Amino acid sequence: MYRNQKCQSDAESIAQKIRKHLNFERVDVVLIPGTGWGGIAEGLQQSRTISLIDVSGLGELQFLQAVSGHSFGATYGTLGTKTVLTIGRVHLYQDPYGDVRPNTARNLSRLLSEAALRLKPKAFIVTAGVGALPHERKTYNVGDVAVIRNFITVYAPKLPLFDGDDFKAPQFTISNRLAAIAENPTLPGPGCVQPNAVHVMVKGPNIETNLDKLKLAAEGGTVVGLSILPEVAVASLYEDSGTEVLALALVTNGWVEKHDHKKVKVTGEEETAVLEEYLTAIIAQV
Repeated sequence: MYRNQKCQSDAESIAQKIRKHLNFERVDVVLIPGTGWGGIAEGLQQSRTISLIDVSGLGELQFLQAVSGHSFGATYGTLGTKTVLTIGRVHLYQDPYGDVRPNTARNLSRLLSEAALRLKPKAFIVTAGVGALPHERKTYNVGDVAVIRNFITVYAPKLPLFDGDDFKAPQFTISNRLAAIAENPTLPGPGCVQPNAVHVMVKGPNIETNLDKLKLAAEGGTVVGLSILPEVAVASLYEDSGTEVLALALVTNGWVEKHDHKKVKVTGEEETAVLEEYLTAIIAQV
């Protein structure tokens, strides 16, 4: 498996600094908590938290545009018999105003994602909030969880992949075993879990129009969002590491009603307890 050597070296350095700051030896699960999914950090036992901005080599995080409901923190603790690390997400649209530091968000997204993978967890779970796309045969409702099995990448911004990286298709990175566990209808948590979801990442940070959504659905997408794909793309470079990858998305809005980031955030907050119960059940089987 080919990886950019400079990226790999920098990520290994950051991984060891995070390990030292949070004082741990091993981690079973690394979680990227998206909208609605952050409650799991509060449920960790013997937890400790740091600001990633304080980690040497990650100071540029302070220059990124803020996104309400998201922070650049990391929390480590135990959940039952499993050890869990949550790491805040860098969105690719968070570059500073005026592009004073071009590609800062892309570089930092790669650095944090790869650092997480360099910690050699058993599972790398990527989560987010998404919008539903219209379908005749399958209806996605607000509060549903989509288990992502595939991606449409042609509308995404430039991903955090660089010279020297292997060419990989991200759908083959998703663990069939973990996806099957997540799709089990007997798990506690959300009222409806949607299997075999197809995620479309768009550039943002604007929310898609209803006509955008009709077009994306016609091309095979079932949910649309502004994240998940970058982390999975980086994880595809580590298919030989033994880490299983799972991508989960909370449906925060339908395809016709008027909504904004504030409303999306409220929906996420309303579903936090349910998603924590659901994630706990999945992590127990990692």
